[in-house]
Amino acid sequence: MKKILITGIPGSGKSTISNVLKTKKYYVIDGLRKIGLAYWADRRTGKKTVYESSVNLDWFREHVWTWDESVLNKLLKENDRELVFVCGVVPLEPKIFEYFDKVFLLRITTVLIRQRIEQRTENEFSKNPHFVDWVLSWYDDFESRLLKYGAIPIDATKPVAEVVDEILSQKVH
Repeated sequence: MKKILITGIPGSGKSTISNVLKTKKYYVIDGLRKIGLAYWADRRTGKKTVYESSVNLDWFREHVWTWDESVLNKLLKENDRELVFVCGVVPLEPKIFEYFDKVFLLRITTVLIRQRIEQRTENEFSKNPHFVDWVLSWYDDFESRLLKYGAIPIDATKPVAEVVDEILSQKVH
């Protein structure tokens, strides 16, 4: 089985790409929507935390969005498909990347990040006025670390169909 991670900053198009891949009959695990996979944790203790829409910028700085590795491992192992895509904002621990054969980084401009997040209606985080500022505060570090880990950069400012075609053309099969 080939395991492909599609990641990027919030607003980079992961959910949109996920939906297009599903319409093309690919198996996709959505990191944001798969119950039990992703969660907020206290940076100091590592304990799971409940997100509330009224949190302030300090709360975002004191917490981290992370994945439960045991859940990820189970999702990947219980799957018998030849190709599995996982889409989501990934924690920056290098061990997460060991689960995947290829990692794609969707890249967009800071202007587009702000625009996309502020226009969202379906995501509870984007309704918080501090969310976009928090995202932009770690954007550069997130991308540079992913590239250092070997992620393949994809220009996600292009039309969605072109982005999907570019990912699929990178010998993911």
